Amino acid sequence: MSHPIAIKAENLSKCYKLGQFDASSLREEASQLFQKLKRQNQDKLKSTAENDFWALKDINFEIKQGDVVGVIGRNGAGKSTLLKLISRITTPSAGQIRLRGKVAALLEVGTGFHQELTGRENIYLNGTILGMKKREIDRKLDEIIEFSGIEKHIDTPVKRYSSGMNVRLGFAVAAHLEPDILIVDEVLAVGDQDFQKKCLSKMQDISGNGRTVLFVSHNMASIRTICNSAILLSKGQIECQDLTDKVIQTYVQGSDASTQTPNIFNPVEIVEKKGLRVKSAEITSRVVTSFPFETSIELENNSDELLRTGVSFGFRNTSNEPLLHLLSDHQAIDFEIPARSSIVVRCKIPALPLVPGEYILNLVLGNKHTEFCNYQSAFLLHVEDGSFEQFGHMMRKTTFPMIYPAKWEHESR
Repeated sequence: MSHPIAIKAENLSKCYKLGQFDASSLREEASQLFQKLKRQNQDKLKSTAENDFWALKDINFEIKQGDVVGVIGRNGAGKSTLLKLISRITTPSAGQIRLRGKVAALLEVGTGFHQELTGRENIYLNGTILGMKKREIDRKLDEIIEFSGIEKHIDTPVKRYSSGMNVRLGFAVAAHLEPDILIVDEVLAVGDQDFQKKCLSKMQDISGNGRTVLFVSHNMASIRTICNSAILLSKGQIECQDLTDKVIQTYVQGSDASTQTPNIFNPVEIVEKKGLRVKSAEITSRVVTSFPFETSIELENNSDELLRTGVSFGFRNTSNEPLLHLLSDHQAIDFEIPARSSIVVRCKIPALPLVPGEYILNLVLGNKHTEFCNYQSAFLLHVEDGSFEQFGHMMRKTTFPMIYPAKWEHESR
């Protein structure tokens, strides 16, 4: 039997006026109204279209009860805006969103907490907002406090909590007060690794009880672990909605990097400073397991001083998990780049140890004191099946991410 629809968006859009802010509270709304009246005559003379920024535009989707759905996309894709619309924190500019049941959301550190109240008092406050009776909250209280792991501080005002303590209590409250729809943003990244694992397990339990979970994260491993489907947002629109693995594959292969040849330097996220940058870069056109692998990068120093830097290549899988690190510092190798000049640096691996599949290659320049450049997703690698050529044997299939020819010896006893 088909499950009922828990969340349904119909032509959902959200437009922000550049230079203004969204009114998410009565105080903010009153302040915004005052400013609007103050500038009314000037605004009439301006073209409103020029100041419009559509964070979301004509979004349509359905999420069934009991689904755990991941929401992924680059920064600025509209993920947080979508969650705020579903949580009723802000209102749509056009279209509508229909919800079935109570919604609990953990979007920002400390969201929903009254800073002057204690942790215990905030549990009751949040439960009341969700429409629960005091006896229902009483029944859940010990479980919430134990899950949060902040028993010693539960009667301390929340304003004295660290960000990690806020997240612990916030998730414990949101997950245990039995919402029909639980919404969790990237805020879990603030917590430690053990607590994140506990939260992921709890979200799976919630889904198993027929409730719906919407989870935003840049951690593809977490998305893949708990989500049975996913939505990929790009520039305020849905690029893909499908089974989790298919959406993740679209995300990794798509976006800005997909229109370029995979072997050409085309970072998705860039941080440059101190006058040093990568002018150009290329990798070996044929990327095959156990074959030689080579990169060539041209480093340009735009400053008036000599710069010394190491070079770091980080290989990650499509779940964004680190697999292989090539770091010149580990071999006590730095590169000097004279002022207003450039050099070419080459890095070679005699036998690429990655098994066939898709990989992301990040590139970082820096030394012990300074990180000059950080290029995320600089390359998307497709590693083809190969053999250990020197031995003449094709490699057997394996679930491990890396394989490497070792030196094997034996002796008789």
